[in-house]
Amino acid sequence: MDEVARHCAAMMEAMSGMHGTAGGSWDAGGMMGVGGMGGMLAFGLLWLVIMAALAALLTFGGIWLWRRGQPAASGTAAASARETLDRRYAAGELDRDAYLRTRSDLEAPR
Repeated sequence: MDEVARHCAAMMEAMSGMHGTAGGSWDAGGMMGVGGMGGMLAFGLLWLVIMAALAALLTFGGIWLWRRGQPAASGTAAASARETLDRRYAAGELDRDAYLRTRSDLEAPR
């Protein structure tokens, strides 16, 4: 029986070393691997940061693409009206007199 007790004690001592309790330091053995729960926490936080960065990249990329597809805003309403007038005159919708009269109205001080 004494031999069985010594064998059990030796096995218990060997097993306690696997989990990092021997000598008060963590080793690479055991189920948790290097770092134990701290390693799991670090990789979990790293995953969270990567997912947040990916979400931000997709959001800002989508906004950028959406804005890129929008027509550029004119500086003023008068410039927009002048562009419309020029386009209508070029298309033949207005005769010269109507074009000149309307253009002078748009360029007149308010």
